[in-house]
This record gives sequence, structure tokens and C-alpha cells, in this order.
Amino acid sequence: MLPGDKPIPIKDSDGKAVSWVNKEDLVMQIDALVVIGRCQCSDPNCHTIQFHHHRSGFSEKIIEMVLEDERTLSIYIDKERGLVTALEVVKE
Repeated sequence: MLPGDKPIPIKDSDGKAVSWVNKEDLVMQIDALVVIGRCQCSDPNCHTIQFHHHRSGFSEKIIEMVLEDERTLSIYIDKERGLVTALEVVKE
């Protein structure tokens, strides 16, 4: 479940919030997402995909949560445009 109704911070490399995105803005993008690539790391526990809004160097992790099976789910967005760029599911 995504964080509540509070805006989600987009942080710079120092961890300072530089922008905010609303949960509603993320949810509205789901139906239009198109997968354009997947991680090539060859780790069988890595299930990472990139969406059509992905631009190298512009993605920022905004949500990270541990799932019931102990895998970690992370959602990335384009830090300038607020568009969902990747979904990562890994087991460390």
C-alpha cells in the first residue's frame, strides 16, 4: 500500500526534499505504463523493470517497502517530471 494522502518527497543526492508528488498522480499513471526494459544483472532475485518514461540519470526512488515474503519493493519516478520510471522487486 502506498503511503497515505501526504505528498511524497522527491529528494536530491543529499536527501533534501526538492519537490513533492501526490499519491493520486502516481495512481493515475498506472494504466498507461509501458515496460521498455528489465534489469540485466542476472541476479535471480532481481525483478526490476523500466517504463517508457525512464531517462538515465533522472530516476529517484520515492517509495521503498518490505513485502510479506521479505522482498523489497521500490518505485522510482523521474525527479523532474514526476512520472513513474521503474519498479524494482529484490530479495537481498
